[in-house]
Amino acid sequence: MQLWTCIVLDCALLSITAAAIPDISLLCERERNWLQIIEMNWGKAPNEGQY
Repeated sequence: MQLWTCIVLDCALLSITAAAIPDISLLCERERNWLQIIEMNWGKAPNEGQY
């Protein structure tokens, strides 16, 4: 779980400089969406017995 926290914090820090470097902002957004998909899939799998 700490890995996700680190990535989210990295996103927050990167978003501070996003105005200067738009590419980082896009990368961060894509990473966040990817994390949400991972969390949804991993969160549902054990409950539905599809692991």
